[in-house]
Amino acid sequence: MSRSVFFVSYLAVVMVLVMFAPDAAAFPKYSQDRDATNCRLCHGDFRADNYLSNSDRKDWGNLHNLHRNVILGESDPDVSRCDTCHFGIDPNTGRTPRFPVFMSQSNGGLGDGISCLGCHGRAEDAGNDGISGGLAAGLRQHHTNAGVNQCMVCHSDAVPANYTPVGENVQPPYYFTPDDVFLFKPTDACSSFGEENYAGIWAGLDNDGDGVYDVLDADCTAPFGKISVCHVPPDNPGNLKTITVNAASLVTHVGHGDEPGECEDPFDSADTVLGGRMYDKFWSEAGSEPVADHPLWATRPDLTSNPRTGPDTWRCKECHGWDYKGVNGAYASGSHRTGFPGIFGTALTFQEIVELLADPTGHDYRSQGLTYFDLWDLTKFVVVGQVDTATILAGDQFTGDAGVGQGWYEGGVGGEDQGCAVCHGADGMTPPLGHPEFDEFPQVLARGNPWEFQHKVRYGHPGTEMPGIAVSGGTSEQANDIGAYSQQDLP
Repeated sequence: MSRSVFFVSYLAVVMVLVMFAPDAAAFPKYSQDRDATNCRLCHGDFRADNYLSNSDRKDWGNLHNLHRNVILGESDPDVSRCDTCHFGIDPNTGRTPRFPVFMSQSNGGLGDGISCLGCHGRAEDAGNDGISGGLAAGLRQHHTNAGVNQCMVCHSDAVPANYTPVGENVQPPYYFTPDDVFLFKPTDACSSFGEENYAGIWAGLDNDGDGVYDVLDADCTAPFGKISVCHVPPDNPGNLKTITVNAASLVTHVGHGDEPGECEDPFDSADTVLGGRMYDKFWSEAGSEPVADHPLWATRPDLTSNPRTGPDTWRCKECHGWDYKGVNGAYASGSHRTGFPGIFGTALTFQEIVELLADPTGHDYRSQGLTYFDLWDLTKFVVVGQVDTATILAGDQFTGDAGVGQGWYEGGVGGEDQGCAVCHGADGMTPPLGHPEFDEFPQVLARGNPWEFQHKVRYGHPGTEMPGIAVSGGTSEQANDIGAYSQQDLP
């Protein structure tokens, strides 16, 4: 069973920050010139072979091929699949050009020639935005609710207080039936039987942008019939069992920790990268933001050095540190000291860690809306995702190769020209697009808190589009090189 994150977008909806008329908006195309601009700035090359979702860090393979060969795979030979998304005629070849790709304009092929908006917009939302047709209101609010604020800069319907998109169950324009040409396109906005789930992940599109997907959304009526569910026994969460239930009871099962689909080994299917982001601030990735202090906060050995309250007391890093060594590391003194030990080198088993995190008399993370699947992600980070910071830092100085680090900083580690400089600037002091309040600049953080710097370089910043190098296979050695470069006086 692939891990489902019900408040995260899974299909190509995560690929588009804004969709609107090409003559009236900031992002009329996926990129300006096949470069790291517009949507590609955060989401990378649509044609890359290992697209990693900025939402759930799942590998979707080649999104272009998924759309061309699967969603539009069975087509009438007289109807061009390319015309569904691409626009214009190349005068040299007489064929549809590959570039540019407009968000809301195509030659046709499927429906009315509105390109991405055919599946990622709804006609019923039209007329509620001052600078566009308004079809992408749900998509824009999905980004707004996920903490991505670019859409709000120009589009009034990106703000939930200004407009409520039509419900999850309202069909996008290209979902029409019958369609004898494209046999594998989705036709059910509620994805009742997984029609939108081409990557083998249960959740489909968040059509109305409220963060609730498909049949879990109140706008959708659960289908009749039977479905497989991975059941998590509360008294033995590692002993997963695949059961068959009435589809109408799916919401109930999800509510007490089960997940749709057949079970897989929980450790193998857990996501180290997502766990690393949850270690930082879990409620930006899953669950809900706590209100009261963590139940163990009052038991910290040092009750005076760290006076924090509320949500901060639930952050794993607040007790165990960015170096994972707690009182035996960088948090041995200072305003973050709690006296709690670290987690580095723990001898606990995978199962024991999950049970420790779920224990209602201890860490009690289930009370904050985290499922056992979330806890397995966090546990996998604890087991395999930590690094001994003593191997990359001498005191508070990175020991890597600054010259090599400059290459990673500027060009990225995944070969997609998605280096740190794209968002943070060559000088490491530039706020990312749409985040003018940002102040955790790479150069400042690398010098002031290198332990936090290495963690965020590897795993990204939770609740934002910053992915971290681990999603592209980046290593602690590469983080060390980037850190060594960032501690210098940048251009």
